[in-house]
Amino acid sequence: MAILSFMWTWNDFTMPLVLLSDESQQTLQLAQYVFKKQFSVDYNLAFASYLLVLIPVLLVYLFCQKWIMNGVVAGAVK
Repeated sequence: MAILSFMWTWNDFTMPLVLLSDESQQTLQLAQYVFKKQFSVDYNLAFASYLLVLIPVLLVYLFCQKWIMNGVVAGAVK
């Protein structure tokens, strides 16, 4: 449960968008929102930032994959 909670919290966008007003306190997900403009998207910077945000979650998943899969399998069997 702790692993999934970490992954959900890391990817949260809505709650920090509502609560944080100061730009210096933005999360990485909110900082990515800056790359989307009204009529264009800066794809080079956007995809580089997506990769940087993805790396910690990917590392946590790869490190904890055994426990995640055991939990999924245990919940599926009755």
